[in-house]
Amino acid sequence: MSLALVAAVGSCSGSASSGDVQADTLLLTESEVAVPYDVLRMPYALTTDGQRLVVANSPQASTLIDVYSLTGDSVTSGLRVGQGPGERQMVEGLCYDATASAVQIRTGAADAVEMLRGIDGSGLEIDRKIVFDAACGSDTVAPASFALRMADGHVVLGNTTSDGLLAILRPDGSLERYAAQYPDISGFGDMPQWGVFNFLRPNGGVSPDGRHFAALFGSNDMICFGSLDGDTVAVKVNYGEKPGGIKWVTRDGYGTFDIAPERKVHFAGNPVLTDGHVHVIYSGMNYADHSAYFWKKNDGDELLSTDFRVYDFDGNLTRVYRLPMKIGGFTVTPGDSDMYAIVDSETEGYRIFRFALPD
Repeated sequence: MSLALVAAVGSCSGSASSGDVQADTLLLTESEVAVPYDVLRMPYALTTDGQRLVVANSPQASTLIDVYSLTGDSVTSGLRVGQGPGERQMVEGLCYDATASAVQIRTGAADAVEMLRGIDGSGLEIDRKIVFDAACGSDTVAPASFALRMADGHVVLGNTTSDGLLAILRPDGSLERYAAQYPDISGFGDMPQWGVFNFLRPNGGVSPDGRHFAALFGSNDMICFGSLDGDTVAVKVNYGEKPGGIKWVTRDGYGTFDIAPERKVHFAGNPVLTDGHVHVIYSGMNYADHSAYFWKKNDGDELLSTDFRVYDFDGNLTRVYRLPMKIGGFTVTPGDSDMYAIVDSETEGYRIFRFALPD
């Protein structure tokens, strides 16, 4: 199939969260299959260095990583599922790191940055570097969810203490600052601190040049933007609608979330950073509708679509796109020319589609 772009189909006046200004929604109407169903396993997330697609598979597949050319040819595979040496239980996210000629992968290890090397076919291996040692670091930092390395050695950690949802470490491992203060959580009831963090759990990524990072916070109306500024990291957070409709309840001795069906879900998945922008999937649905939509597949009676938003590194909304299909994980080439997205259909199974993005 050929690739085409149709002009604005409407307007999107975003919430206060995103520093959003009114922006036309551009509809991407045609696409082409970059990786067909018969070579994919169970794709969950992906990234690209502009020459290859690095695909993370669901733990139900025996191998967590597959690498393909941009035209769908297999390059290499590796990283077995398990708990033994050189194995991992899952890959939660990944982003290309041009400064290291490798891919940063997130496997739930919050005290270490893990680099996946050998995506060129020379042999996949993980270079694991411990970045936080509680014995010599700040006793107020409690790392969780991810660790991201920036170009000069700064590290961004998810942080479970009330000081901030993120902790920024200097290249020597010392604490530089906390970032992303907790939003108004007065509607959370008696939820313990770890429960609040888990609900706002950040998902982050870095730009290929390692000079910028971004984080989303558990589908809530918050986006964090960070950039290297001299010998420190400048951080901005766009706060919007507070995360209401959430209560902490105890049933049979176990604590759990009680989520009102009208609670609004804003952003989903992981941010994708390129050389110049931050790309995020936008939901905007209430919780009940979002949950139902999550299980739908393409090719049914209902026409599905996905909106995603593009921000500059200062947090300003620059574009809104709409894809004429529901997608899972996605990535964008470093120069913002092409988007690759995982699509699951009832008739064709998993495929990876390519969309050309306008200049």
